Amino acid sequence: MQYYVEFTDKEKKILASLIQKRIETIQDLSGSFSVSYSIRLNFEDSIIDFTPDEISTPEKDKPLADVTRPLITNDQSQLRPDLSWSTIAENVGTIKKIAILQTLVTFSQFLSPTDTNIHTIVYGTGEAWKSLLHRPSNLLIEDPQFSNDLSIVNLDIGIAIFTDKNLVITIFTDAHSYFVYGEITDKIPDTLESKIMLKFID
Repeated sequence: MQYYVEFTDKEKKILASLIQKRIETIQDLSGSFSVSYSIRLNFEDSIIDFTPDEISTPEKDKPLADVTRPLITNDQSQLRPDLSWSTIAENVGTIKKIAILQTLVTFSQFLSPTDTNIHTIVYGTGEAWKSLLHRPSNLLIEDPQFSNDLSIVNLDIGIAIFTDKNLVITIFTDAHSYFVYGEITDKIPDTLESKIMLKFID
């Protein structure tokens, strides 16, 4: 079974509208930009929020299987930073380009309790498995096992924002936890780079 969990046309238009705009501040709801319930970009004329969004992607033996993507919303109701949020960064520059981070997700076999950790999905039924990320590949998509009992998910896992200050602001999920993650460095995080393809917004 093949699923497509991608940004909507509306979300892509929001992203496209940000190019050439200066980011005033980056805020976070939890006080930890690296792991958050919501990340906010403040601009002079808009506020853009990124929150986790769970999408059901069941397969034959895992009816509860799902993936998490960042949900992008444009809040026009207020144009000032919310002081109840933590300010993570300022003066990060003007956006030059934005890329969607695309990955393929599959689910591992069932795991024993001793094999579970923070990267494992455990449900109330006691069943546990992991989400596995792969760089998009037609060879994987065309594998006959995914056309029958197993799921393969084409997932827009996040975005990378490139600014005129040579910074890369990456906002993404890990595909299964109900969090969004953020990093501000000079490149795509190493944990993602080998598992994604970039699709630049026009």
